[in-house]
Amino acid sequence: MSILIVYYSRTGNTQLLSNHLANELGADLEALHDGRDWISSWGTIQAALASVLGGNSRLAPLGKNLSDYQLILIGTPVWVGRPSVPIRTFIKMYRRQLPNVAFFCTQQGEGGKNVMNTMQSLARRVPVARLVLREGDLAGIHENTDADRFVDTIRTFTKDQITQPA
Repeated sequence: MSILIVYYSRTGNTQLLSNHLANELGADLEALHDGRDWISSWGTIQAALASVLGGNSRLAPLGKNLSDYQLILIGTPVWVGRPSVPIRTFIKMYRRQLPNVAFFCTQQGEGGKNVMNTMQSLARRVPVARLVLREGDLAGIHENTDADRFVDTIRTFTKDQITQPA
C-alpha cells in the first residue's frame, strides 16, 4: 500500500515528525509551500490571525499525484488551537481526492485535539489514526509510545487493506 505524508512545518518540528514517520512507514513525503513568511514576528501574528479567521493561502503545486496513494497522512503544527493555514488550504482544495487519511500535529501548548477534530471536519473523513505530540516529546521521538502506537495503527491498517479480498 502506497503512503504519502503531506505536511507543513513552520519551525521544523512537524518536519522532524514527518521524516520520522516516513522512515518508519516507508512513506513518501510532500512538504507544502505557500511562499508566505509565517516565521518572522509579523509573520507569526499573521499566522495566528489567519488561523483564527479560517484563512487560506496559495499553495505551490504538489510534486506528487495524490491518486498514486491509498493512504495520506496529513501533518500540521497547532496554530492558536487550529491547523496551520497551509494545511487547512490543502485539505479544502483536495478533500475530494483524498483516499484514506490519518492526521498528526505538533504543539507547544494545547489545542491538538481541536486540530484533529477540525481536520476531520474539513476532510469529511474519519482518520485511520490520530497523533498529537508536544514539542518537548520530539527529542525522544524514537522512544515515544504515542508515536509508536500511531505507526503500529497505520501498519495494521495497511496490512488489513492488503489482505482483504477485492
